[in-house]
Amino acid sequence: MNVLVFSWAWHSTPERESLVTVLLKPDREGTLLTLHHEQFVDQAARDSHEHGWKGMLDNIEKHLA
Repeated sequence: MNVLVFSWAWHSTPERESLVTVLLKPDREGTLLTLHHEQFVDQAARDSHEHGWKGMLDNIEKHLA
């Protein structure tokens, strides 16, 4: 398993830093990706990032194939 952990903040709001953890684990003939994003300043920030991550993850397979 590989783990990538990094902090995340927009340039316009560097004080609103959050934490992202990505786990990559071999899974049969592919890879299982688990993403955990935490330490949001409020629920609106969490909801916005959730929307963005879902969009990225929904499209990642076609970009990596």
